[in-house]
Amino acid sequence: MKKSMDQQSPKFIRYLILLLACIALYGNMFIFDQPALLKEQIMQTYSPKYGESLTSFYFSFMYSFYSIPNIILPLVGGFMSDVFGYRKMSLIFMFFVIAGQGFIYFGSSVENLKYMILGRFMFGLGGESLFVASSIIINKWFVGKELSFANSLNLSLIRSATVLGTYISPRIAEKSGMTTAFGVGFGITLLSGLALVIMNFIDSYTERIQKRNLQKTEGLLDNSIQVMDFGELIKQILDDIATFPKIFWILTLIMTTFYTSVLIFISFSSGIIIDLWLPVDASVEQNQEVAGELMGIPYLCCTFLSPFIGFMVDKVGQRIKFLAIGCALVFLGLLLMLLFYPIYCMIVLGLSYALFASTIWTSIAFVVKQKQLGHSIWCYEFCLKFCFLCNAIIYSIYFSRSIILNFSCSILFNTCLFVFNYCYLFIY
Repeated sequence: MKKSMDQQSPKFIRYLILLLACIALYGNMFIFDQPALLKEQIMQTYSPKYGESLTSFYFSFMYSFYSIPNIILPLVGGFMSDVFGYRKMSLIFMFFVIAGQGFIYFGSSVENLKYMILGRFMFGLGGESLFVASSIIINKWFVGKELSFANSLNLSLIRSATVLGTYISPRIAEKSGMTTAFGVGFGITLLSGLALVIMNFIDSYTERIQKRNLQKTEGLLDNSIQVMDFGELIKQILDDIATFPKIFWILTLIMTTFYTSVLIFISFSSGIIIDLWLPVDASVEQNQEVAGELMGIPYLCCTFLSPFIGFMVDKVGQRIKFLAIGCALVFLGLLLMLLFYPIYCMIVLGLSYALFASTIWTSIAFVVKQKQLGHSIWCYEFCLKFCFLCNAIIYSIYFSRSIILNFSCSILFNTCLFVFNYCYLFIY
C-alpha cells in the first residue's frame, strides 16, 4: 500500500468514519461497568434467592465470564479479520454485544442471575473484539501524523459513554428499577449497531471506488475469503508471532500491568469507596449514586484530556516520557485513595489513564508491520484479558472491608512491575 487512506480521502470522510466508529463503541462502553455500578441492588435483589455469599460469587462471574472468551479469541481473531474482512467480523462482534445485553436485560426482568451471567459471556464474545476491529479501521484511515490524535479523540468520545453510564445508570435504577437501567443500555447498543452498519457501508463504498480508480487493492486488509485449514492457520499465527520485535513484547508487558492495576481498581472502586468513605447510615441507593459519580471521574478526565494529549504526542513525540509520567501518577493516585477523600485519587488516576492510553495504543503501529497490525492488537488483548480474568476473580473472592489495604498493596505491586518494564524499555 503506497498511500494511506488519509492521503487519498477528504478529511470530512475520514472524520465521519471516526465519529461512526466512536458511536459504534458507545453502547459497548456504556454497558461495561453497569454490573459494578448496580452491585448493591444486584446483591439486594438476589441475596434472598441465592444467599449473600453465593450471590457475591455469581457476581464475580459477570466480569470473569466476560474475560474468558477474550483469552481464546485473540489466538485466531486477528487472522479471522484478515481472512474474512474486518467489516464482516465487526458485524458479528456487534451481534454478540447486542445479544449479550439483551440476555442481561431479560435475566434482570425475570430475576435470574444465571441468564445475566450468560449475557455477560456473550457480551465478552463481541465486546473487546469489536474494539479491536474499530482500532484496525481507524489505523487504516489515519496512518500518518494524525494517528495519535485520531485514536485519542476516539478514546475521549467512547469514554464519555462510560461517564454517562456511571452518572445515569444508578439514578435510573433508583427511580425506575435495575431492569430499566439494563434496558436503557440495550437500547444504546442498538443505536451503536446502526452506526456500525453505516460506517461499514461508507468504508466499503469508498474502498470500491478507490479500487476501481487505481486498479489495485487498497487498505490494510484483503477482504476476500481465503481457504485455510486449521493446522495452516495455527502455523501462520505462530510464525507471525515469532516475527514480532522485542519492543512489542515490552510494550505488551507495560500495557498489561498498567491496565490490570488501574482499570480493575476503577471497576471495583465503587464498593471500596462505599466501605471506606461513605456514611454507613445513608441508604444503599444514595451511596451507590455518590460512588458511581466518583467512579466516573477517571473516565471524565480521559474524555476531556485525551484529544489534547494525543495532539501533543503527534507534535512532540517522546512517547516513552509520556508513559513514564503516567506510571508515576498511578503510584500517587492509589496512595491517595487510602489517605484522602476519593475525588483526589480518581482525578490523578484519570490523568494517568489519559496519558497512558493516548500513547500506548498508537505505539503498536510504529513497532510492527502494517500487515501484522490486526494480529498484534489481538495479542495485546490476549495478554490483557488473561490478566483481567485472574485479577477479577481474586478481587471478587477476597474483597472485603478488612483487607482493602491488602488489595491496595497488591495493586501497588502490579504498578511496581509496570515501572520495572518501563525502565527496561527505556534502556532498550
